[in-house]
This record gives sequence, C-alpha cells and structure tokens, in this order.
Amino acid sequence: MPKKTGIDKITQIEDHDLFDYDVEVQPILNVLLNKTIEQSCLEVEEEHELEQIRKFKFEYHKRRQIEDADWQSEVKKEVQRIKQKNKALETARIKRKQQYETMQKLQCLSIAKNFLKNNFMSSMKYLADNDHWRDTFEDQLNIDYKDWLYGQVGKQLENKAKSNVLKDQICNDKLKDIGTEKEPIKRSVKFNLAKKVKSRQIESKDKRTIHFIFNSGVPTKISPFARKYNRFLEGNMGDIEQEEKEKFDGYI
Repeated sequence: MPKKTGIDKITQIEDHDLFDYDVEVQPILNVLLNKTIEQSCLEVEEEHELEQIRKFKFEYHKRRQIEDADWQSEVKKEVQRIKQKNKALETARIKRKQQYETMQKLQCLSIAKNFLKNNFMSSMKYLADNDHWRDTFEDQLNIDYKDWLYGQVGKQLENKAKSNVLKDQICNDKLKDIGTEKEPIKRSVKFNLAKKVKSRQIESKDKRTIHFIFNSGVPTKISPFARKYNRFLEGNMGDIEQEEKEKFDGYI
C-alpha cells in the first residue's frame, strides 16, 4: 500500500440535503431487477432449448438405430433370397446337365445297338468261310505237352541245384573239420614265429623289447623336478616357486 499524502477533511451533510435515497435508488433497482429477470428468463429458455435438443438428438439416434436395424434385416433378407435363387439355379443347371448327358448316352447306346446288330453273325460267317478255326490237336501239343515238358525240365533243374547245394555243404563241413584239427598246429607255428621275432628284436639296433613295471601299491617319492614339471604343465609354476622361496626364507 502506498504511503498516504495530503490532509484528511470531513464534511457534515445532513439527510435529504443532497438527494432522496428512496427516489434516487428506484431507477437503479429497476435496472438491476429487469436485467436479473431477463437473464433468468434467458437461462430458463436456454435450458429448455438444450433439453429439447437433447430429446431431439435422443429420438433421432433412436430412429437411426431403428432404421439401421431395418436396413440390416432387409439386407439379410435380400442376401438370403439371392442365395436361394443361386441354389435353385445351380440345382436347375445340374438337373439340365444330367438330362443332357442322359440323352447323349441314350443316343450313343441306340447308335451302338444299330451298328452292332448284325456284327456277331457276320463275324462268325466270315471266320467260317475263311477256315479261321484252330486245330485242336495242335493246340493240345502246344499247350499240354509244353506244360508237361517245362514241368519236367524244372524238376530236373531243381534236383540239380539241390545236389550242388548238398555237395557244397559236405565240402564246407569237411574243410571246417580239417581246419579244427589243424588249429593247434597253427597256434604252435604262430607262437614259434613270434618267439623268433622277439629274439631278433633283441639283436636289432633300433628295436628293443621293454617291460613296464606298473604301480605295485607302494607310494613312490616324487622328485622336485617332477613336482615342478607337473606345476609347469598345469600353468602355475610361479606359485610353487613363490612357495619354495617362502619356505626357504622361513627356514633361514
């Protein structure tokens, strides 16, 4: 708030000196009341109009839903009618096709009957006139004798094959028996040859027979070189060297 400047003064005015409050305030009250009532009426009218608009929109949407439902039902009915019509047309086409095929088959059958009516008799007459019938004795020779001959030849070949198999089996059995009897001789010959080869290896310059003595159950002492070599293979040679250095320093 800024600092006040100037000097305060007062004036003594009695009632009804300047104006009459009741008279002077009447126009202002009239204006306020008229504006308030007018504004209230406008608000009431606007609310009424908004309510009417909402009702109209609700009824409009309801009518649109009813129209859409009617439209959908009409579309479904129309689709059903089209399907029924197409089904009836397809049935009629199939029926017409079957009738046409049946007529063609009957026509072909009639033509074949008329063409083959005297075919059998004319063929038999033609064969009889030209001596086309076969000789029965020659047929018997060609059929019965050939069958008998082929059967006898087959039996002889089968017997020959069986005899060959039997001979092969006998030879194989005998060879197995001979091999079984000579098995000890072969083992002794192999043992002697191996012994000679072994003795020759002792005299050789670049080959020797070496006998390995395996673990007898008694723990052997590991040399420092072997221990270091194992650590070297494992990749931790520096650790063992450090341990030995520390032990040596401690001993000193």
